[in-house]
Amino acid sequence: MPLRRIGNALRSLRRQLGERPLTRLSVFREGNRVIAWDGRRRWNPESGQLLFNFDAERLGAARPGRLAKLREPMRTELPQLSADEWCDLAMEIEARSPLEARAAYHHALDLEPDHVVARINLGRLLHADGNLVGAEAHFREAVRHEPDCALAWYDLGVVLEDAERADEALPCYEAAVRTDADLADAHWNLSLLYERSGRRREAIRHLAIYRRLSREQP
Repeated sequence: MPLRRIGNALRSLRRQLGERPLTRLSVFREGNRVIAWDGRRRWNPESGQLLFNFDAERLGAARPGRLAKLREPMRTELPQLSADEWCDLAMEIEARSPLEARAAYHHALDLEPDHVVARINLGRLLHADGNLVGAEAHFREAVRHEPDCALAWYDLGVVLEDAERADEALPCYEAAVRTDADLADAHWNLSLLYERSGRRREAIRHLAIYRRLSREQP
């Protein structure tokens, strides 16, 4: 596994754990994924998705390399919720439990891959955690499913700017203001990018729109 990816996963873990030391965790590779285990839960630190824990000790090995029959049924029951209900639950618990919120957004997307709100909110959480690649993927899926979603275009532009790809961010902000001319932050970001590229007239125009909208909006 590339060292850069391992480093990104460890940085994500530091943010997810807060003041708890990384030495409390087991971190290992499973296939092409990085997995973290705290003795109770397993999750992918890159996406924040919780994983089912099929513990080999509970299976009872007949001999090394082979597994016996299950001693007892393994039940991992999830609430029977719709995609909208999973999304509502995720939004409710985001502040206090971001890992579980991500898992809830993933459940919503398992049911409805074109659920744009879940895509945007999950992308936003990944972006806040520094996972620009994962965030970009969700925002691109959001605009693919709903090309007129100004917020998805705006968020995609912000991620691309943070990834130092301003030339790709610019058309995203332009798409955002085409679909929602009152999206003030998109006008502000456009004015900055136009200024940097020497397009001063467009920069002044969008700065004026931003100031007008800022006065009108609470």
